Formats: sequence, structure tokens, C-alpha cells
Amino acid sequence: MYFIKFSGLILILIGLNGCDGIFRSDSDEVKIRIENGSDYDMKYLSVSFPDGEIVFGDIKSGEMSIYKDIERAYRYAYVETEIQGKKAVLQPIDYVGESYLSPGLYTYILNVEESDVTGSEGSIFMNLTLRED
Repeated sequence: MYFIKFSGLILILIGLNGCDGIFRSDSDEVKIRIENGSDYDMKYLSVSFPDGEIVFGDIKSGEMSIYKDIERAYRYAYVETEIQGKKAVLQPIDYVGESYLSPGLYTYILNVEESDVTGSEGSIFMNLTLRED
């Protein structure tokens, strides 16, 4: 009887240890999500890196996407989306002097200027803040 209880406890501990990957990332990749910190819904949002692109789709004001894997990323990236029918862009000049992010979980928080959205001319420009999660 004692052996059965002990065996059951061992199986439970092994099972819980196997669930650990659900709660944290042990991969060698960078995982990035987007937080829409603006007052506007963002449509067709995509983020481009030197080694690839991630399509996040639509993200409503105040909401976050799920994490997506990218092999390498910087603290900022090229971001393109649509806000109220207007193209919104975050255009890095270059990545000279920048280092790749270490593997882990990160959130790009996007914001826009109110005047850019309500004005009738040109594109909307965004700003990005990086948060390590």
C-alpha cells in the first residue's frame, strides 16, 4: 500500500515538472508580443526584423497580442499598421550599434500622437517602448 502511494506521488511530481514549460520559456528564441497603448484600434499590424516578419493582425486599443517567436530581434523594429483607415509606420533608420535581445519574453508597447490621427495629411507615426516581461 505504501509503495502505491509513493509511486502515485512520484508520478504527480513528474507530471508537474513536465508542465513547467507551459508557464515559462526555456527556448533560445526571443518571444515578442504587441501591446496597443494608444486610444485607437490597429489593423493588419506587422513587425519586420532583419531576419523576418511577424504578422500580429488586428489589436484593439488597450489590448495585447499573444507572444510570437522570432530568432533575433532588437529593442525596436519596423512596424506597420492601419489606424482609422490611415497607414501608421514606425521606421527605424538602422540598427548600427544595436545588440540583439537576449532570449526571453518581451512586449513592444505602441503609441501614437492624437494630432497624427485627427489630421488629414500624411501617415501616422508611432513610438515604441520595449518592456522585458
